[in-house]
Amino acid sequence: MVAVIGQREVDSQTLSIRVRQSGDLGALTVPEVVEKLQDAIAQKAVC
Repeated sequence: MVAVIGQREVDSQTLSIRVRQSGDLGALTVPEVVEKLQDAIAQKAVC
């Protein structure tokens, strides 16, 4: 996962997220990014 933080993201208080498997997820708020990270971690813990 790569987070892109440019002036646009700073102005809108979002992060642009790109994931290797699924591509560009677009602009997400910090709580949305945290939720996606927690979900990804939980899925890895099960496997």
